[in-house]
Amino acid sequence: TAATGLGSLSASSGSSLIGFIASGAGAVATTLQTRGRKTILASDYGATGDGATTDTTTLQAALTAAAGYTLVIPAGTYLTGALTVPANTRVVGEGYNKTILKAVSATGSLNLLTLANSNCSIEDLTVNLNNTAVTIAAGYVASRNGIYVYGLVGAYITNIYLKVQVKNCGEAGIKCQYVDRLTIDRADIDRCGQYGIYCLSVSNVWIESPDIYDIFPGNSGTAPYLNAYGITFTYSGTDPKPIDCTVSNGMVDYVTGWE
Repeated sequence: TAATGLGSLSASSGSSLIGFIASGAGAVATTLQTRGRKTILASDYGATGDGATTDTTTLQAALTAAAGYTLVIPAGTYLTGALTVPANTRVVGEGYNKTILKAVSATGSLNLLTLANSNCSIEDLTVNLNNTAVTIAAGYVASRNGIYVYGLVGAYITNIYLKVQVKNCGEAGIKCQYVDRLTIDRADIDRCGQYGIYCLSVSNVWIESPDIYDIFPGNSGTAPYLNAYGITFTYSGTDPKPIDCTVSNGMVDYVTGWE
Protein backbone atom coordinates (compact mmCIF):
# COMPACT_ATOMS: atom_id res chain seq x y z
CA THR A 1 0.00 0.00 0.00
CA ALA A 2 0.97 3.64 -0.26
CA ALA A 3 1.22 3.89 3.53
CA THR A 4 3.57 0.91 3.65
CA GLY A 5 5.71 2.42 0.91
CA LEU A 6 5.95 5.77 2.67
CA GLY A 7 6.80 3.99 5.90
CA SER A 8 9.66 2.20 4.19
CA LEU A 9 11.00 5.46 2.80
CA SER A 10 10.85 7.16 6.19
CA ALA A 11 12.80 4.36 7.89
CA SER A 12 16.52 4.78 8.53
CA SER A 13 17.20 2.54 5.53
CA GLY A 14 14.78 4.44 3.26
CA SER A 15 17.49 6.23 1.31
CA SER A 16 18.67 2.84 0.03
CA LEU A 17 15.37 2.60 -1.88
CA ILE A 18 15.82 5.90 -3.75
CA GLY A 19 17.87 6.00 -6.91
CA PHE A 20 20.41 8.67 -7.84
CA ILE A 21 22.32 9.44 -11.00
CA ALA A 22 24.42 12.48 -11.80
CA SER A 23 23.72 14.49 -14.94
CA GLY A 24 25.77 14.04 -18.08
CA ALA A 25 27.04 11.21 -20.23
CA GLY A 26 28.75 8.33 -18.46
CA ALA A 27 27.09 8.86 -15.08
CA VAL A 28 26.61 5.66 -13.10
CA ALA A 29 23.38 4.93 -11.26
CA THR A 30 23.54 4.44 -7.50
CA THR A 31 21.29 4.95 -4.48
CA LEU A 32 20.80 8.12 -2.49
CA GLN A 33 22.21 6.30 0.55
CA THR A 34 25.45 5.34 -1.19
CA ARG A 35 25.86 8.83 -2.60
CA GLY A 36 25.12 10.55 0.69
CA ARG A 37 27.59 8.46 2.69
CA LYS A 38 30.53 9.83 0.71
CA THR A 39 30.23 13.02 2.75
CA ILE A 40 29.62 12.57 6.47
CA LEU A 41 28.57 15.18 9.03
CA ALA A 42 30.06 14.97 12.52
CA SER A 43 26.63 15.82 13.89
CA ASP A 44 25.29 12.57 12.38
CA TYR A 45 27.29 10.75 15.06
CA GLY A 46 26.18 12.95 17.93
CA ALA A 47 28.93 15.59 18.01
CA THR A 48 27.36 18.71 19.49
CA GLY A 49 29.93 21.51 19.17
CA ASP A 50 28.18 23.33 22.00
CA GLY A 51 31.37 24.19 23.90
CA ALA A 52 30.19 22.28 26.97
CA THR A 53 29.78 18.63 25.96
CA THR A 54 32.86 16.43 25.58
CA ASP A 55 32.71 15.27 21.95
CA THR A 56 35.76 12.96 21.81
CA THR A 57 33.83 9.70 21.36
CA THR A 58 31.36 11.08 18.82
CA LEU A 59 34.04 12.85 16.76
CA GLN A 60 36.18 9.72 16.63
CA ALA A 61 33.16 7.66 15.58
CA ALA A 62 32.54 10.15 12.76
CA LEU A 63 36.20 10.05 11.69
CA THR A 64 36.20 6.26 11.63
CA ALA A 65 33.00 6.17 9.59
CA ALA A 66 34.44 8.73 7.15
CA ALA A 67 37.51 6.62 6.30
CA GLY A 68 38.11 7.02 2.58
CA TYR A 69 35.59 9.85 2.27
CA THR A 70 35.00 13.40 3.58
CA LEU A 71 34.01 14.39 7.10
CA VAL A 72 32.43 17.82 7.51
CA ILE A 73 32.56 19.31 11.00
CA PRO A 74 30.00 22.13 11.21
CA ALA A 75 30.71 25.43 12.95
CA GLY A 76 30.90 25.14 16.73
CA THR A 77 33.32 24.54 19.58
CA TYR A 78 33.99 20.85 20.09
CA LEU A 79 35.61 19.89 23.40
CA THR A 80 37.75 16.84 22.70
CA GLY A 81 40.67 14.67 23.63
CA ALA A 82 43.01 12.92 21.20
CA LEU A 83 41.61 12.10 17.74
CA THR A 84 43.07 9.96 14.94
CA VAL A 85 42.39 10.54 11.25
CA PRO A 86 42.09 7.36 9.10
CA ALA A 87 43.91 6.88 5.81
CA ASN A 88 42.53 8.48 2.64
CA THR A 89 40.28 10.85 4.56
CA ARG A 90 39.48 14.54 4.18
CA VAL A 91 38.34 16.54 7.23
CA VAL A 92 36.73 19.91 6.52
CA GLY A 93 35.44 22.64 8.84
CA GLU A 94 33.55 25.84 8.10
CA GLY A 95 36.49 28.18 8.61
CA TYR A 96 39.05 29.43 11.11
CA ASN A 97 37.46 30.39 14.43
CA LYS A 98 34.18 28.90 13.26
CA THR A 99 34.85 25.16 13.53
CA ILE A 100 36.99 24.84 16.67
CA LEU A 101 38.43 21.64 18.10
CA LYS A 102 39.35 22.57 21.66
CA ALA A 103 41.24 20.37 24.10
CA VAL A 104 38.98 19.30 26.94
CA SER A 105 41.96 19.46 29.31
CA ALA A 106 44.36 22.39 29.56
CA THR A 107 47.24 20.30 30.94
CA GLY A 108 49.27 17.18 30.19
CA SER A 109 50.60 15.52 27.04
CA LEU A 110 48.23 15.52 24.07
CA ASN A 111 48.36 15.28 20.29
CA LEU A 112 44.89 16.57 19.52
CA LEU A 113 44.81 15.44 15.87
CA THR A 114 47.07 12.58 14.79
CA LEU A 115 47.67 11.64 11.15
CA ALA A 116 49.66 8.41 10.86
CA ASN A 117 48.32 7.35 7.46
CA SER A 118 48.78 8.56 3.88
CA ASN A 119 46.45 10.62 1.70
CA CYS A 120 44.81 12.79 4.36
CA SER A 121 43.83 16.44 4.55
CA ILE A 122 42.63 18.76 7.31
CA GLU A 123 41.09 22.02 6.11
CA ASP A 124 39.42 25.17 7.37
CA LEU A 125 39.24 24.60 11.10
CA THR A 126 40.90 25.77 14.31
CA VAL A 127 42.74 23.51 16.75
CA ASN A 128 43.02 25.02 20.23
CA LEU A 129 45.04 23.12 22.83
CA ASN A 130 43.54 25.32 25.54
CA ASN A 131 46.96 25.60 27.18
CA THR A 132 46.67 28.86 29.08
CA ALA A 133 50.19 28.37 30.51
CA VAL A 134 51.77 29.29 27.16
CA THR A 135 53.27 32.58 28.29
CA ILE A 136 56.70 34.13 28.23
CA ALA A 137 57.12 33.08 31.85
CA ALA A 138 56.29 29.41 31.36
CA GLY A 139 55.74 28.21 27.83
CA TYR A 140 57.05 24.73 27.10
CA VAL A 141 54.90 21.64 27.78
CA ALA A 142 56.36 18.42 26.34
CA SER A 143 54.37 16.39 23.79
CA ARG A 144 51.43 18.78 23.69
CA ASN A 145 50.93 19.36 19.98
CA GLY A 146 48.03 20.61 17.90
CA ILE A 147 48.52 18.33 14.88
CA TYR A 148 50.96 15.42 14.85
CA VAL A 149 51.81 13.87 11.48
CA TYR A 150 54.14 10.91 11.54
CA GLY A 151 55.43 7.90 9.67
CA LEU A 152 58.43 5.67 10.38
CA VAL A 153 62.00 5.52 9.15
CA GLY A 154 61.80 3.59 5.89
CA ALA A 155 57.99 3.81 5.91
CA TYR A 156 57.14 7.46 5.33
CA ILE A 157 53.52 8.48 5.02
CA THR A 158 52.72 10.53 1.92
CA ASN A 159 50.32 13.08 0.48
CA ILE A 160 49.26 15.18 3.48
CA TYR A 161 47.54 18.56 3.12
CA LEU A 162 46.97 20.94 6.04
CA LYS A 163 45.14 24.27 5.95
CA VAL A 164 44.56 25.00 9.61
CA GLN A 165 44.72 27.47 12.45
CA VAL A 166 46.47 26.16 15.59
CA LYS A 167 46.87 27.95 18.92
CA ASN A 168 47.85 27.55 22.57
CA CYS A 169 50.05 24.46 22.20
CA GLY A 170 52.65 23.48 24.78
CA GLU A 171 55.18 22.18 22.24
CA ALA A 172 54.37 22.53 18.52
CA GLY A 173 51.45 23.81 16.50
CA ILE A 174 52.20 21.27 13.75
CA LYS A 175 54.72 18.46 14.34
CA CYS A 176 55.77 16.28 11.39
CA GLN A 177 58.12 13.28 11.31
CA TYR A 178 59.01 10.97 8.41
CA VAL A 179 56.57 12.48 5.91
CA ASP A 180 56.90 12.82 2.13
CA ARG A 181 54.84 15.21 0.02
CA LEU A 182 53.46 17.45 2.73
CA THR A 183 51.69 20.74 2.01
CA ILE A 184 50.97 23.27 4.76
CA ASP A 185 48.88 25.99 3.18
CA ARG A 186 48.13 29.36 4.82
CA ALA A 187 48.52 28.00 8.34
CA ASP A 188 47.86 30.45 11.18
CA ILE A 189 49.81 29.39 14.29
CA ASP A 190 49.78 31.34 17.54
CA ARG A 191 51.14 30.88 21.08
CA CYS A 192 53.14 27.65 21.11
CA GLY A 193 55.76 26.56 23.63
CA GLN A 194 58.67 25.76 21.31
CA TYR A 195 57.81 25.40 17.62
CA GLY A 196 55.30 26.83 15.22
CA ILE A 197 56.03 24.08 12.66
CA TYR A 198 58.48 21.25 13.42
CA CYS A 199 59.67 18.95 10.62
CA LEU A 200 62.00 16.00 11.28
CA SER A 201 63.38 13.86 8.42
CA VAL A 202 60.81 15.05 5.88
CA SER A 203 60.95 15.34 2.10
CA ASN A 204 59.09 17.30 -0.57
CA VAL A 205 57.52 19.76 1.86
CA TRP A 206 55.83 22.97 0.72
CA ILE A 207 54.89 25.56 3.36
CA GLU A 208 53.03 28.39 1.69
CA SER A 209 52.03 31.71 3.32
CA PRO A 210 52.29 30.70 6.98
CA ASP A 211 51.48 33.25 9.68
CA ILE A 212 53.35 32.24 12.84
CA TYR A 213 53.70 34.36 15.95
CA ASP A 214 54.10 34.29 19.75
CA ILE A 215 56.34 31.22 20.11
CA PHE A 216 58.07 31.27 23.48
CA PRO A 217 59.51 28.56 25.75
CA GLY A 218 59.87 30.74 28.82
CA ASN A 219 61.93 29.42 31.72
CA SER A 220 59.97 26.24 32.43
CA GLY A 221 62.31 23.89 30.57
CA THR A 222 65.97 23.07 30.47
CA ALA A 223 68.15 22.96 27.38
CA PRO A 224 67.31 22.49 24.57
CA TYR A 225 63.90 23.84 25.53
CA LEU A 226 65.10 27.36 26.22
CA ASN A 227 64.93 28.36 22.55
CA ALA A 228 61.97 28.85 20.25
CA TYR A 229 61.56 28.35 16.51
CA GLY A 230 58.95 29.58 14.08
CA ILE A 231 59.72 26.83 11.54
CA THR A 232 62.42 24.19 11.90
CA PHE A 233 63.72 21.41 9.65
CA THR A 234 65.96 18.91 11.39
CA TYR A 235 67.03 15.28 11.72
CA SER A 236 68.38 13.02 14.44
CA GLY A 237 71.46 10.78 14.36
CA THR A 238 71.59 8.65 11.22
CA ASP A 239 68.01 9.44 10.18
CA PRO A 240 67.54 10.99 6.73
CA LYS A 241 68.10 14.72 6.41
CA PRO A 242 65.22 16.92 5.22
CA ILE A 243 65.30 17.36 1.44
CA ASP A 244 63.38 19.39 -1.15
CA CYS A 245 61.60 21.67 1.33
CA THR A 246 60.26 25.13 0.48
CA VAL A 247 58.86 27.96 2.62
CA SER A 248 57.43 30.95 0.78
CA ASN A 249 55.45 34.15 1.34
CA GLY A 250 55.20 33.72 5.09
CA MET A 251 55.57 35.73 8.29
CA VAL A 252 57.21 34.63 11.53
CA ASP A 253 57.05 37.21 14.32
CA TYR A 254 57.35 37.53 18.10
CA VAL A 255 59.50 34.41 18.58
CA THR A 256 61.38 34.70 21.88
CA GLY A 257 64.90 33.29 22.03
CA TRP A 258 65.13 32.74 18.28
CA GLU A 259 68.09 30.58 17.32
